[in-house]
Amino acid sequence: VIARVNGKQELLSVKIEPDILQEDLELVEDLIVAAVNQANRKAGEESQKRMNEVSGGMLGALGNLNIPGMK
Repeated sequence: VIARVNGKQELLSVKIEPDILQEDLELVEDLIVAAVNQANRKAGEESQKRMNEVSGGMLGALGNLNIPGMK
């Protein structure tokens, strides 16, 4: 199972190999969930990487300011 998401973590597509449909339905459902979660994780990592590149790493440094109410 392959899931594609965009930078907004919106699901764009899901590809399922036909032979996997011969498996137990619960297994197929679990594989879909895992694929979507992995795609979202990768999209988030890529987004963070690009933001760091654009900001010159400044956004990461802001996380260390310990501003009340900001996490």
